[in-house]
Amino acid sequence: SPKEEEEMSSHSNSRPNMPWSNGEVKTFLSLVAEERIQRELDGAVRNEKIFLELAEAMATHGFNRSSKQC
Repeated sequence: SPKEEEEMSSHSNSRPNMPWSNGEVKTFLSLVAEERIQRELDGAVRNEKIFLELAEAMATHGFNRSSKQC
């Protein structure tokens, strides 16, 4: 439920190893699927800048995850 997802999200900063909720996964995948993000990620090296941007975008959706968690 949205309330459960909200509760899980609010605890993610205090428990960084907590599993992601379904809402977090769906939001993250929709953000990563954006064509611009795909172009940025094209290559073998992880791009910290883009994962920081993804973490910030997740926060706008109410999910507090670090760039390393993304």
